[in-house]
Amino acid sequence: MTPFLQQAESEGFSIYFIRHGRTVCEPCVYGRTDVDICEPEEGDFPVFVKKHGLEDFRLCSSPLLRCRKTASYFQKALNGAPEPEIIEDLQEISLGELDGLPFSKYNDRQQKLLRTALTRPAYVKIPGAENVSMLRRRAMKVMESLISRKENIIAVTHCGIIKAIYAHLMGISVRNNQLWLNWDLDFLAGLKLTCAVDRTTGGMKRSFAILEPAARSVRAEQKTEQK
Repeated sequence: MTPFLQQAESEGFSIYFIRHGRTVCEPCVYGRTDVDICEPEEGDFPVFVKKHGLEDFRLCSSPLLRCRKTASYFQKALNGAPEPEIIEDLQEISLGELDGLPFSKYNDRQQKLLRTALTRPAYVKIPGAENVSMLRRRAMKVMESLISRKENIIAVTHCGIIKAIYAHLMGISVRNNQLWLNWDLDFLAGLKLTCAVDRTTGGMKRSFAILEPAARSVRAEQKTEQK
């Protein structure tokens, strides 16, 4: 997918919606289930912060463990920034009865649900799960809330939230299956949303770009230094 880019005409502020670090858990689908993350490569976070000029950004995070731990690494890279603010609406979509259930424990009905989720994820109906329309409303609520602060922010969140925000910015339906199937959003990647006042109209202009993972930023920095 190619992001829509719109050039702001004046300085403003930016919000980085960044997916948590790479997870470690038994094979399953996890939404609200707490799972741990791998230790990052040395330099991942400091180089990412330096590359994007995030030194003075405020931190906030989903309440789930994988995001809180990721935010703690950003906090260290920001040289003792305040504790991340925990925001409930940044957490991942709930996957109902399949959430955190190991694949080895699925019954026949649950295996059928999983097959549907892998082919038509926007329309699968998992008992007890949050649907994508509910996710979109929640993602829009937290995005607008953060924009209203008019501050530079790093928001450590999840794939579902980031894709719902992307769909809104692109003007596509969150029920578009390709949104969920074709964009393999990596860990420590996401979106940069920039807001600025349009000097011509006085309105708020929004632009965005897709972010590469922190590790790629590190490798690119190292290659540059070796030349």
